[in-house]
Amino acid sequence: MRFLTRATIAAAIGAGATALVAIFSRGRLADAPVRGRLAPDAVGTALSAAAFVIALGAFAWLGRSIAPDAGSGRAALGAGAFAGALTGLASAIAQSLALADYLQGVLANYAVPEEFLFFALGAYIVIAVAVTAVIGAVVSYAGWYRRPGRPR
Repeated sequence: MRFLTRATIAAAIGAGATALVAIFSRGRLADAPVRGRLAPDAVGTALSAAAFVIALGAFAWLGRSIAPDAGSGRAALGAGAFAGALTGLASAIAQSLALADYLQGVLANYAVPEEFLFFALGAYIVIAVAVTAVIGAVVSYAGWYRRPGRPR
């Protein structure tokens, strides 16, 4: 893939922002009770939204950065899908590791087997990879399509 370096940079930016949110969430959940409802967290919500916008910006940058070298939108779609899948994988693993202890404590209250968490987090990782691959492809293509100097 000709655009592997740029796709990896975009993935690192998106995954890094999401991993920071996961670390923040782990710290907030360390003191949270495993029984009862969690209070809404405006700071966590704002950080999650910011990480999402940062990832979208990285995917758009990817599309624009490969536009001069790519003859068609297929390259932007492929590079975006790769970057999105890599972002989803790294982000979902970071989130799963950060939240596993808290979720294990919650599940222990309901007599759910310990193996359930492993399969639930595994399914979450698979879904996150698929969803972010689609988002990465679409946003990178949009960045490629809306590039400056494109004939209209």
